Amino acid sequence: MGGWTGPRPPTGPPQDSLSGVWDVTLRATGGMHVTKGQEIPARIALLRSTTASRLRWSDEGGATHVGVIDRYLRIGVESSPRSHLPTLVGASEDAGGRITVVVNPGPSHGSLVMEGRAAGDSVSGRWYVTAYAMGATGTFVMRKAAP
Repeated sequence: MGGWTGPRPPTGPPQDSLSGVWDVTLRATGGMHVTKGQEIPARIALLRSTTASRLRWSDEGGATHVGVIDRYLRIGVESSPRSHLPTLVGASEDAGGRITVVVNPGPSHGSLVMEGRAAGDSVSGRWYVTAYAMGATGTFVMRKAAP
């Protein structure tokens, strides 16, 4: 009657690989508003949020995290440089490790969508700007910023 001797369940909050501050580099490969090879640096801060699921960018699902990006992107993303407010970001990670980050989620055009896979403290993949025609495209790398 010594009690349970099997493995103990993990303690503390569940692992959350997306929360934190990320240094992002977008590299343009084509489309309007960019020059091929152009590198665009940015910083994104993300937090897990129970209300993030209201941000939906497809029928497949929506955000698990919300946050902001630190700069106005002049690549066709609809956000106002005069608003003095940072642009909203939504992000999610599926069970297969696929990560989606959307800058300015909601509208049918004028959003930056980044889709990639995590490897340690970085995420890499492809990005595109939702547009009526010839939206900018490219590759990206996100790295967790040092605390």
